[in-house]
Amino acid sequence: MLTLLTKFVNKAESISWWKYFLLVSVFAGVVFFSGIDSHGLWGGDEPRVAGISADMVRRGNWLTPMLDGKLFLEKPPLYFWAVAGSLHQFGINDTAARLPSATAAFLGILALFALARKLRFSKLGALFSAVMLATSAQFWEAGSKCMIDIFLATFVIFAMWCFYGLCGSDSLFHKILWYWGFILALGGAIFTKSLIGLAIPASAIFVWLAIDDFYFAGKFRFERWLWLFSASAFAFVPVSYWALAIFFKHGPDAVYTLVWTNNFGRFLGSGQEHVGPVYYYLRKLPEQLQPWTFLLPFAIFYHFWRCKQHKDGKSLYMLCWLLVPYLLLTLSAGKRQIYVLPLYAAEILMIGSLTADLLEDKIRLKIPKRKAWINLVVRIFAWIFCAGLLVAPLVFAGIAIHGNLGWMPFFVQLLLMGCGFWLLYSLLHHAQNQTGFAILTGLALVYVNIDTTVFNSLNYKYTYRPVFECCNMQINNGKELFLYLPDERISGGAMYYLDEQVPSIDTEKIEEMRNDPEAEQQVFLAEDDNFHRLKNVEIIAMFKVKRDKIYLFRFKHSHKHKHIYRTHVHYTTSASGGES
Repeated sequence: MLTLLTKFVNKAESISWWKYFLLVSVFAGVVFFSGIDSHGLWGGDEPRVAGISADMVRRGNWLTPMLDGKLFLEKPPLYFWAVAGSLHQFGINDTAARLPSATAAFLGILALFALARKLRFSKLGALFSAVMLATSAQFWEAGSKCMIDIFLATFVIFAMWCFYGLCGSDSLFHKILWYWGFILALGGAIFTKSLIGLAIPASAIFVWLAIDDFYFAGKFRFERWLWLFSASAFAFVPVSYWALAIFFKHGPDAVYTLVWTNNFGRFLGSGQEHVGPVYYYLRKLPEQLQPWTFLLPFAIFYHFWRCKQHKDGKSLYMLCWLLVPYLLLTLSAGKRQIYVLPLYAAEILMIGSLTADLLEDKIRLKIPKRKAWINLVVRIFAWIFCAGLLVAPLVFAGIAIHGNLGWMPFFVQLLLMGCGFWLLYSLLHHAQNQTGFAILTGLALVYVNIDTTVFNSLNYKYTYRPVFECCNMQINNGKELFLYLPDERISGGAMYYLDEQVPSIDTEKIEEMRNDPEAEQQVFLAEDDNFHRLKNVEIIAMFKVKRDKIYLFRFKHSHKHKHIYRTHVHYTTSASGGES
């Protein structure tokens, strides 16, 4: 038993870095690109972001993000431009809308692997870090959704990689390359999500430099501070040009909203959006890195110990990346779990380093027969995972049959079961390399199955497509559609799914329209709370998206018999649409 783990570690270290890089690339590509077309746009963020981007393409105005005919300046436009470019190139569809996120997540994994190598991780440590980040629930989900935050997380990883490479480089030519890479990464982060894009990496690096210079090294290294502050200044150039263009086109009020309201105002809590208590992120901590969260406390303790005992600058770098921005986000009034996504890479690096050091026996635990215990834990994990690969296809098959999902999920499940038998064979014959490859392949296929089977089967509960397909039927029948007090997801969904700008109206306007001669040709879309404010209306269709009810309705006319349409929308999930 002692030789199995030792042989595995030795063979793993004999494989070249480029082969590991290729393995990580294939793994991340399968995990992030294989399932982006498995379901429609979900939640509040995806329809809004996709709608703003689709509107850019249709209007041909790429300067200013617009939502419901109004300026949308909550975020700079870089992510919207990326999605709009994808929609322009590949057509307005869900796959094209998610492609920039999947690409960003894929590149983020490769950058993390490169950073792990720069931090002098072992090959196993770098591999574990990349695989763990790709399979951490929220990073993987963000990479599969049309959401801005995955861009920010990737730019932060690149920034932290480039600055550490800059500090460790001796060649002037390489320093220049690292320096410009750092500027571009910071600029991309700022152009993605304003000042928070600078605050997260710059605050972490600032504290790291202070402790490393004044406590670890005992000397002030001016050059590194100059790199940080000068790069931070240069990083504002792209977003400044855009803000200047906004100033000339829309005036100072738009710039004030962009700079103050959506940065300092949110931090100070001037708005009520996403306000949370100080302990908000601690409460959410168990959900952040599933299934790897249970290792995080041990990893933090381990790297604190390395800092204290060995004054390890690498451990300090990871700790500062995690703890300093975490404190800033905790102090901020506005909170959402997705805001800590750029910190996941730091957590995973510490976990990956700890895991590899344990397997490679670099941590001298005061435990009798520690090698035997570690080997036993690894074997138990491998056998449990093997059993899971053999049983999971049956569960996924039941979900596919219940959801009537077609043949594609069953093909993926056959691959998953085949991978389970491959792992079983490898374990029985003590084939170390095959065991590792089988585990990685099975892990990737599990996530592909979740996308193509589980999420696909839930699509009818979460997608807005049936709502707007029904609206489109009304428009094609000569009706004029209005959105009654829409929130951002309804406005964005209308911009994305309907090939026209749908006007929004308030309560005063809709009451005026009751006596409009064209009232019989008008239909309205409203959410449950707003719909129940109205009287004397008749329902055309009702939809339930997640827990929310959405109504398509019109005014009731006494000379007409009340009638209600039953709408059925059939697509890959065979889900029915609205129903009165």
